[in-house]
Amino acid sequence: MNASVPIKLDHRESSDTYCAEIIRSGRWRIIEGNCGIQWVLQHQARCGGPDTARWEGRHYCQTRDALVRLWCHLAGQDGALLEAMLPDRFPKGGCHGE
Repeated sequence: MNASVPIKLDHRESSDTYCAEIIRSGRWRIIEGNCGIQWVLQHQARCGGPDTARWEGRHYCQTRDALVRLWCHLAGQDGALLEAMLPDRFPKGGCHGE
């Protein structure tokens, strides 16, 4: 019998199991920033072995159009899914936990 091991979600943006990840392709991903004011396009840096890889913010966007342009250019992915799932602008909010 195979038991599923639950993945513990993390609240650190640099974590591979960050709780607010939106989409990932290879070493690129988009997350909701932990202060709730923008989307963050991140690149996975290699800092030794696979256990030490961390995600680093490269671009910060409040509009979907800017985010889609960067995603298409840097990750080489079609932006249709992002256009369908995200609002025109990042929703107003505040830091998580407030």
